[in-house]
Amino acid sequence: NVRYGMCHISILFKYLQLFLLTKQKTTIRMIQIIIRIKIREIPMMKKRNINLDIIRSIAVFSVLSVHFFLNNGFYTEIIKGKRMFVMFTMRTAFMICVPLFAILTGYLMNKKILSKTYYLGLVKTYITYLLASVFDILFLSCYTSEHIGIRTFILRILNFSGAGYSWYVEMYIGLFLIIPFLNLIYNGLKDKKQKQLLVATMLFLTTIPSLLNIWGIDGPIKAIFFPTESTRILQIIPDYWQFLWPLTYYYIGCYLKEYGAKLSSGKSLLLFMGFLTIFGFFNFGRNYNNVFFGASYYEWYGFEPLILSVLTFICILNLDTSKITERTILYKCFTKISELSLGIYLVSSVFDTIIYSKLNAYVPSVPGRLEYYVLVVPIVFLLSFITSYILHVIQSTLTRYVQKRYRYISNH
Repeated sequence: NVRYGMCHISILFKYLQLFLLTKQKTTIRMIQIIIRIKIREIPMMKKRNINLDIIRSIAVFSVLSVHFFLNNGFYTEIIKGKRMFVMFTMRTAFMICVPLFAILTGYLMNKKILSKTYYLGLVKTYITYLLASVFDILFLSCYTSEHIGIRTFILRILNFSGAGYSWYVEMYIGLFLIIPFLNLIYNGLKDKKQKQLLVATMLFLTTIPSLLNIWGIDGPIKAIFFPTESTRILQIIPDYWQFLWPLTYYYIGCYLKEYGAKLSSGKSLLLFMGFLTIFGFFNFGRNYNNVFFGASYYEWYGFEPLILSVLTFICILNLDTSKITERTILYKCFTKISELSLGIYLVSSVFDTIIYSKLNAYVPSVPGRLEYYVLVVPIVFLLSFITSYILHVIQSTLTRYVQKRYRYISNH
C-alpha cells in the first residue's frame, strides 16, 4: 500500500543524506543494494479492471431480462406477429447472461491451484445463498400466507430450493470445486495449439450438436428447417455431453485471458448485431404459429448463446474505459453492481413473484406486455440491488468470521 511504500522511501532519503555527508564509495554501494531490495519489497497496487465489472453488470441485468419472458407468459403464447418477433429476439440476446458469468470465471480463476485456503472462496457464495434463501422463504411465506415449518425451511435451504433461482449456486459450487483440476489440464498443455484443440473438443462435445442435430428428416420438405413440421429430428453427432457446457465457457475464459482477442469492440458489436438479427429471424421462423419450441440451439449449450456471449465478452473486454476513473459515478455503479451480482440474481425471484403477478393481471395480452419491459425489469433490478446491499453487509461480517475461524483451526 501507499503508506508502506512511503515508509521505505523515507529510509532511502536518510541513506542519501548519509551519502552526501560522507561521500564514501561504500555508502554508494550500500545505497544501490538497499534501493534494489526496498523497491522490490514495495507492493504494487493492482488496478481494478472495470471492463470485467461492466461484463458482470451486463450479465446480471440480462438474467433479470430473461426472467421477464419466464414470468410474463411468453413460453405459452403462440409465436406470431411483430411483437412476438421482437420478444423472441430480445430473449435470444439476453441468453448471454449465464455464459458471461462462466466465461468470466475462467478468465479470473485460471491460475487457481489446490490449497487449504482455496475452498474458503465458497464461504462467501454459500452465505450469500443462505441469506437470500432466508429472505426468500420468509418474505414469500408472508406474501402468499403459506405455512412453512422448521423442517421444510431447513430442507429447502439444503436442497437449493430456498431461493427461486438457486440452481445457479448448485452449478457454481460444482464448478468451483473442480476448477483446480480444470486448471491442471489447461495449464498442463504445452502451447497455444493444444489449448485451441482443448476448446475445440469441448465445443464439439457441448455446442456443435445444437447446430447439426436440429434438422427434420420426415414430412414435407419444409420439415428440414421447421422442426414442428417433422416427427423425427436427424441426429448426426453424439449429444450426450452437452450438459458439460459450463466447462466449455470456462475454458473459453481461460483462453481469452491468456491470448486475448484481436477483434475490436466496434467489429465485435457489429458482428453481435448481425448474428442477433439472423438468429432472431431463424428462431421466429422455426417457432412460427406454434408455442415456444424447446430447442438446443438457443439454450445455454447452444451455438447461439455461445456466439453472442463470446462476442459480448470480447466487445466489453477491448472497450476503452480510460475515462471511467475511480471518481466517476459510472465506476462506482459498475463496481457495486458487480460486487452484489449474485445477491441480485438470487433475491430477484421474490420481486418477480410480486411484480409479474400484478403485470399479468393488469395486461391480459402477452404481446401487450412487451412495452412494460422498460418499467418492470429496472424496478426488479433496483429492489433486488437494495435488498442485496443489505444482505451483503450481513454476509461480509459472517464471511470474515468463518474465514478467521477456519484459518485459526488450520494453524492449530
